[in-house]
Amino acid sequence: MKRRQSDDRYPGDYGGYDDQGYDRYDGGYDDSYDDGSGFQDDPFSEASAAVNHRVQAQQSQAKLLRVLQSRSVTRVGDTKSIPVDIRLICATNADVPALVRDGLFREDLYYRLNTISLELPPLRRRPDAIVPLAGQFLEEFAGKYGREVTGFSPAAVAEMESYAWPGNIRELRNCIEKAVILADGETIGDLGLESTGGNVTDTEISAADTMESVEEKTIRAAMSRFGGNISLVAKSLNISRPTLYAKLKKYGI
Repeated sequence: MKRRQSDDRYPGDYGGYDDQGYDRYDGGYDDSYDDGSGFQDDPFSEASAAVNHRVQAQQSQAKLLRVLQSRSVTRVGDTKSIPVDIRLICATNADVPALVRDGLFREDLYYRLNTISLELPPLRRRPDAIVPLAGQFLEEFAGKYGREVTGFSPAAVAEMESYAWPGNIRELRNCIEKAVILADGETIGDLGLESTGGNVTDTEISAADTMESVEEKTIRAAMSRFGGNISLVAKSLNISRPTLYAKLKKYGI
């Protein structure tokens, strides 16, 4: 049976088939947000991607603009428009006005999306928020990993407040998670942020990682970064040399 396609479908809205054998709109973007709010995490990223992705980005922008202007969507393979009532919320760290000036993002779509704009300053411009956020992350990860870690040393607080945090809250969160895992006592001491450019936050943590796997990844990353220098590795991880030796033996490093 012949399958029809509609140009009004939103990218990613591909599902199964209806009882006539046609593609159907599978909920996805607009149906699920009808009469509510929808969140788009960085819809501008494709615009600044490699050249071979920009054609796809332009097509996506045109389709999104049609949805926002007409307040309707069309099921894949159908010709009937379905009214939708949504409030679209977007987040990005891209310089969207620059993308517009460079012709990489549609100006009409930008103004359609930019009804109300809120700028969240980077963490380095909110120094008063750093320690309270770190405290929340410490409580979260101490509970998650069953560690009796209750606070930060004055040196750790000073480091956090003076560090630039180029990775913003995500970097802070990863830093505190790894510090909790590696802590020897109840207090997190020197984080080594100034000397190492971010302590042990170079490794990524996934939801599937266990405490042991995060600890092993962190130690391996530090060993690689400092060329196996035990003193520097121990200092960067804020643990003693004997503790580091024990962990190296544990993980076969």
